[in-house]
Amino acid sequence: MRRRAWVAVGGVLTALLVVGVAAVVWVAIEWPGESAPTSLVSSRTTETSVQVYRLTSPVLYLNLGRNVEVKVVEGVEGTISVTRTLVWTQYGRPNVTEEWNGRRLRATIDCQPDALRREKDACQATYTLRVPASTDVRGLGSPTGDSGPDPGQERTE
Repeated sequence: MRRRAWVAVGGVLTALLVVGVAAVVWVAIEWPGESAPTSLVSSRTTETSVQVYRLTSPVLYLNLGRNVEVKVVEGVEGTISVTRTLVWTQYGRPNVTEEWNGRRLRATIDCQPDALRREKDACQATYTLRVPASTDVRGLGSPTGDSGPDPGQERTE
């Protein structure tokens, strides 16, 4: 009697295994007419990050590289909120360099080789800065974001 039970259990397990394998193969087979030739035409990825810092300086200096856009909006007194939106295409994520020292924001992005040659807006960064209304923001007028000498350095003329 004991042997018959083992044979019955073995038979059931074998049947389940065969049916399971057959179901996996059935799902994995690409049947004619179910697909068509295709290739990737375009891909766009967006990554957003937000940092909030204490702001004690009445002046904010910006030094921004190419492909970096900035928007300044009114924010909460005593803080600066930096929202960075990074966009890239199928050519790869750009390298980002960002420095904040309490008075100066430096930001550059380096696109992957060939990215900008193939697509004009293949990689870009947009910074939205929320600063108190009383903050003097410098460096917005020049195309490279050059806001003059580093804070604390004397001008030599």
